[in-house]
Amino acid sequence: MRILGMAGLTALGTLLGGLVGVPWQALLAYTLFAALCTTVVALAQILVPQNSGDRVLWWDKILKRNKKGSA
Repeated sequence: MRILGMAGLTALGTLLGGLVGVPWQALLAYTLFAALCTTVVALAQILVPQNSGDRVLWWDKILKRNKKGSA
């Protein structure tokens, strides 16, 4: 749902910018930046578990793996 919210925010910002008269280069830059941020958030949500119990287990595995690698 967060991704849909960010996509809506991008569309709204572009629409309002166009109505106000912002140059198209600035609107394009804003849209590309917002799309990049949306992609980063989506990938982070895929890679990191969202349920708190799963998240704790995930971080325990990551931290234990790092301790084994550094010892």
